[in-house]
Amino acid sequence: MRNLSFVLTFIAFLTALPTWGQALHAPKVCEKGQLVLQNLTAEPQNLWFQYYGEKGFEEAHWFLEKFEVKTLSPQDLPAFEFSLKTLNPKVIAITRCGADLVPWTARVSPLRSWTLQTGFSYKAYIQNLDPKTQSVMLRFFAADNSLLKTETISLGAHLKTTDFKFWGLGTRFEIEAQGRISVILQKNENGSMNYLKELPTKPVQVMVDPASVYFLLSNDQKSDSFIIKLEDPVLIAKARNNISRGLYQLMIGTISYAPQSENRSLVSPENTPFSWRVDKVSNFNDFADISCDASPQNVQEKIFDWLANRRICFWSYHLTKELSAHEVQFGQLSSQP
Repeated sequence: MRNLSFVLTFIAFLTALPTWGQALHAPKVCEKGQLVLQNLTAEPQNLWFQYYGEKGFEEAHWFLEKFEVKTLSPQDLPAFEFSLKTLNPKVIAITRCGADLVPWTARVSPLRSWTLQTGFSYKAYIQNLDPKTQSVMLRFFAADNSLLKTETISLGAHLKTTDFKFWGLGTRFEIEAQGRISVILQKNENGSMNYLKELPTKPVQVMVDPASVYFLLSNDQKSDSFIIKLEDPVLIAKARNNISRGLYQLMIGTISYAPQSENRSLVSPENTPFSWRVDKVSNFNDFADISCDASPQNVQEKIFDWLANRRICFWSYHLTKELSAHEVQFGQLSSQP
C-alpha cells in the first residue's frame, strides 16, 4: 500500500494546498474493523490512512474513483485505532458498526456528557488523543444533578482506546480528562448497540498571562487557526504592523508539549486546546524552509515527530487578529478575523 507514487503525491498536495479537507478519527468500536468509504464527488479522491504499527507511526494511501464506494476488510486495516485524511469533505467514512468517524477538530473536549436511562447496559469507547497517559474521571448524576458515583480509569498511550462497560445509573453520565479525548457511547437495546448523542459541551477555559499579547493565525479560508502569545515588544509591534497592513509573513517558531494550553483553533464549536503550544517566536519572515511547513492539526496528529523537531513555519497561516484575554480564555471570538 505504500509506494513512491504515494510519497510524491503527498509532497505535491502538501505544497499546493493550504490544509486537509478533513481529518477523521476512529477509535476501536468494531472488533472486525471493517470500513466503508464513499466518494460523493464526480472527481477521483485520495485518502491517507494513519496508524501506529510495529515500526511506530505509519501511513498508507488509497484512491477512490468518482462516486466509488469501497469496503475495506479487516485484512486491509492493520489497526483498529486510526485516522483517515482526505482533501475533500465529501468523502464519507463509516465503520462496520454504522458509526461515522469522528473529526479531529470536534468531539475531543476533555469534558463529555450524555443522558442515561436506568436498566440499560452501556459501553463507552474512550480514546486518548493526548500524547501522555491520562487519568479519566467518570461521574454519574441523579435527576437533581446530585453526584451518585465516581470512578477513575487510566488511558494508555497516544491513540489507544479503553472500553468501559456499565449499567445505567442516574440520568447523566460525565467523563472528564486532563487532556484531549474522544468518546463514543453505545446503549444496548434488545441486543443491538446504538450510539447515543452527546449533550452540549461548554468550551474549555484556559489560563491567560496578563503580561502577554495574544494573536490568531489563520489560513486563507478561515477554516483553521491557532494562537500564539508574544512578550517581546519588537515582535508585538511587527505582528500588529502585519495585521494592519495585511502582510502575509510566515511565523517562525518552536513548540513544546502543553496540555490545556492557550493554543487552539477558534473555528470549532468546542475549540478544544491542542496538546502543544508555540513556546518561542523567533521572527515573521517572507520565506521559510519547507521542512517546518504543516498545519496545526497535522502537528497534533503527528505530535511526537513534531516535538522531536519542534520548529514550525506553517506556509498557509498568517496573522489575522490580535486577541483579547477573554477570547483566549474562553476560546470564543468576539468578532471574525
